[in-house]
Amino acid sequence: METVSSSGKQFKVIHGTTSTNIQFLCSSGLTSYTLLHVARYTGLGERQRVFASDGSCDWGSFLSGLHAGCSGVCFHEGWITDPYTDYHGNDWVVSSDSYGTYHSSGISRSDSGGGSSSLPSLGTSRWVGGQYSDFMVADVLVFSTKLSSSQVSTTENYLLEVYGLRTPAPTASPTGSRVFNYYYYYYYYYYYYYYYYYYY
Repeated sequence: METVSSSGKQFKVIHGTTSTNIQFLCSSGLTSYTLLHVARYTGLGERQRVFASDGSCDWGSFLSGLHAGCSGVCFHEGWITDPYTDYHGNDWVVSSDSYGTYHSSGISRSDSGGGSSSLPSLGTSRWVGGQYSDFMVADVLVFSTKLSSSQVSTTENYLLEVYGLRTPAPTASPTGSRVFNYYYYYYYYYYYYYYYYYYY
């Protein structure tokens, strides 16, 4: 853990390397979901996958946000976005991800439907095919349903404001403290069931 700043706002992050092994979900049973995260490449070392399938849980191919030196991309057993455009470089990006849709920092990047609506597993440095990265992660949220477009927009704007990535502040926000959080929201929007993180 370390403290960084953006636009005058300080917050804690996990500063990970290719050997930073974090498991968020395993055999989750989520057939519908919305995933949001705040992350970036460090600008040093490897720039591959950060959020991806956990090879100890399933053999799927899923990635969200960062891949192959590109920031703002998404793959669900099929590309949701253009895989070759780097929208954010090494800057922080707020990603929102659900079946057939992907936004980076509040902008839709979707150009196809992808191939899977479920999220059975999620981790860093745990995909069976390797492709690990040097990265920073500030926040991860998983909802066990597909949020409406207005709910996604509200949450994106909140995260952009909290981490100094956009002003002014939105009028609504999720509950909970903001010290590198993994929130798993169980059915009810803005009602968190539990949170935890693994750092091996």
